[in-house]
Amino acid sequence: MDIRLKGILIFAVLAIALFFTAPTYQAYFTDADPQGIENKVNLGLDLQGGMYLDLEVDLDAAVADVVERTSQELEDLFLDNQVNYLTVESDSKVNQVIMEFPANEQVNLDADPYDRFLVQYSREQSGQQYTFTLLEEEVQRIKQESVDQVLEVLRNRIDSLGVSEPTIQKQGDNSIVIQLPGITDRDQAMQIINRQAVLKFYLVDDYATATTYNRATSILRYEEVVDPVNGQILERIPYVLEKRAVLGGEFIRDARANFDQYNQAYVSMSFDGIGTERFASITRKNRGRRLAIVLDEKVQSAPVIREAITGGEAQITGQFTPQEATNLGLVLKSGALKAPIQVREEHTVGASLGDDSVKQGLMSLLIGGVFVLIFMTIYYRVSGLFANFALLFNIILIIAILAGFGATLTLPGMAGIVLTIGMAVDANVLIFERIREELRRSGHPRAAVNEGFGKAFQTILDANITTLIGAIVLFQFGTGPIKGFAITLSVGILASMFTAIVVTRFMFEAVYLNRKHLKEVSIGQSILKPGLSLNFIGKRTFAAIFSAVIILVGVGSIVLHQGLNYGIDFRGGTNIQIQFNQQVSLDELRDTLKDKGLPSFTLQAFGEAENNEVLLALPVDSELGTGEKLTENLNALLGSAYSGSEIRRVETIGPKVGDELKQSAINAILIALALILVYVSFRFHWKFGVSAIVTLVHDVLVVVGIFSLFDKEFSLAVVAALLTVVGYSLNDTIVVFDRIRENMGRFRKKPLEEVINLSINETLSRTFLTSVTTLFVVLSLFILGGAIISDFSFALLIGILIGTYSSIFVASPLIIWLNKRFSSQTREQAVKAA
Repeated sequence: MDIRLKGILIFAVLAIALFFTAPTYQAYFTDADPQGIENKVNLGLDLQGGMYLDLEVDLDAAVADVVERTSQELEDLFLDNQVNYLTVESDSKVNQVIMEFPANEQVNLDADPYDRFLVQYSREQSGQQYTFTLLEEEVQRIKQESVDQVLEVLRNRIDSLGVSEPTIQKQGDNSIVIQLPGITDRDQAMQIINRQAVLKFYLVDDYATATTYNRATSILRYEEVVDPVNGQILERIPYVLEKRAVLGGEFIRDARANFDQYNQAYVSMSFDGIGTERFASITRKNRGRRLAIVLDEKVQSAPVIREAITGGEAQITGQFTPQEATNLGLVLKSGALKAPIQVREEHTVGASLGDDSVKQGLMSLLIGGVFVLIFMTIYYRVSGLFANFALLFNIILIIAILAGFGATLTLPGMAGIVLTIGMAVDANVLIFERIREELRRSGHPRAAVNEGFGKAFQTILDANITTLIGAIVLFQFGTGPIKGFAITLSVGILASMFTAIVVTRFMFEAVYLNRKHLKEVSIGQSILKPGLSLNFIGKRTFAAIFSAVIILVGVGSIVLHQGLNYGIDFRGGTNIQIQFNQQVSLDELRDTLKDKGLPSFTLQAFGEAENNEVLLALPVDSELGTGEKLTENLNALLGSAYSGSEIRRVETIGPKVGDELKQSAINAILIALALILVYVSFRFHWKFGVSAIVTLVHDVLVVVGIFSLFDKEFSLAVVAALLTVVGYSLNDTIVVFDRIRENMGRFRKKPLEEVINLSINETLSRTFLTSVTTLFVVLSLFILGGAIISDFSFALLIGILIGTYSSIFVASPLIIWLNKRFSSQTREQAVKAA
């Protein structure tokens, strides 16, 4: 392609990338309101504050409710039609309605009005006992409709919160994921979202008591009297209610907060046409009796019916604050949930913590990037400037692509950008080292540049594809924030290949290859002496002993610790990050929580000492509960002694989610290894593939063992780091393998040990440089990235060091061992695969 045309195309791509990057720059680096700017990179909840909720819909409860209501409706019809019956019962475990009649009673259950309730049931008859079982297709329909109804109700409730750009979507068969960016009042959100809002009206049985009522015809419910100051329950007043509700909340047309003459908040309701008619009939027939208003199984009030109420209006009174009355009005208006919901996973990040995360992430990105740019300029001179331009181009491309697809950048995603900066340099290092080799071999600059790019291309392709495999698997099996990391890493890999192969090549063509007489290329001098002949293969026995010892120590540590120190992602429970306005003693705080009745928890300092932050970890079945109850109970426990504290982050993972994530993490690693084995075996030889996989298992075991040795928390973010280590280590290994394959073709008569040793020495400069540049950004991330991702960056740090070691001392010696163990045409097949 003509160089001018290539330049036009490259700068056109750059112009388009800058165009798509501009909204992101305007949103976050100017005084403009980010919410008013479209086509920008959205910040994740961990960067701007907000809530992430994964709610599980209890579909079995929804089906059981339908069966129970069928039973109740049939019994009411039998009573209304004066049918003599013995029992009408429901068995929700098997979705059955069971009824029995006396021997002389004949009932046509196929006729109106019974048939409309039983048409979706199969029937079995034994004498005068009938068993009706809900059809399977009806069970599935109820479940589907229940999820859809819960989704719609939650969407209506969230709209009332006024959150900008909320996300509410179904995930899987029974899960709903909600993201509320920038939300400031977590408790209010949980009150509105998590409330069942089942409203029912019951007649009170004033002649029965809590100890003497008939459980066949009545139920017992309580009214809770709450202290308005500390929220403690002072008294629970029992009410005996008739078993059948006379009216439900499904007939409510509107609900809103109001105030009485004493300025006490209450909720006023208006019914639709059917509800108005039924409410009038109920109040007309039951003058003088009390009508209990029951919300989510708790009695709110039980006023005496003085006269028929025909206007379709009713009130719920109680000890409501204005905000509670407003919230209750909102949830009643939006409708009750047909099925109960349970918080499977919650991540709540305070706005201030999000702001800190952005600053820390940007600082680590900036410092790590500057170190790389300075190093490349000093080491490779003018060629280093080409690489720096390609690197900046790469970052702009990443932001543009993320913005173009409306992607969300999370904190792990920002870490992916930091990591990409280091890994993107690798492609240029491969090219530059190849050019240096050709310059030493031929002394012709033009031929050296062409040969350098040509020979490096295949290595770059193989190395990046294998890393991309890990990123794709991570995207498939990761949760939201980790998927953000995988997306960023994948985009970064593709962008780095384009900038290294196309953009850097263009810079060489424009500055050097376009000259008629090219005498030299400014590419610096290697710090490693050319023609090194270090005997790495001769040290393979010592390396094997070292690897075996470090793995055994790690495994021993895991056994002694009785397993890994699993984070909340895997064990379930709740992590609460609390910031105090002054320095606190962990021992005193621990004693305070124990004295106030919190038996099971762990407490530790978090982050820098001057931040006065602690991390409180609670088990799955903690007495503090979940949702809005959690913060209410925690604030009550802390009391006035710790007033002014701020809950900066809440993470809740249910035990079921923890097990699912643990299995997904194992699946992700196994699938990644399997795909890598297939690719490497296809590109090289099966012995190379097996060597690569064993090396990766070695690296994973070492990192996991070191985590256990230091008793560090093993979380989903660490799994992301492990898969990144797998990709990075493989990247190093593939570079060595590629040179081994090339030298097998060049030196067909040399023994395999000599060929491998020569290949390691020839790629040593590249291995060293890639490790150094990647360590720049990972160290920056580890030191400046903040406590939240310190374990993530620690895993990367250890992984880079171990990956560099294993590509030299583990992978290559394994090829020799396999070749001796399974003698075959390894050399010929590997060369042929090239």
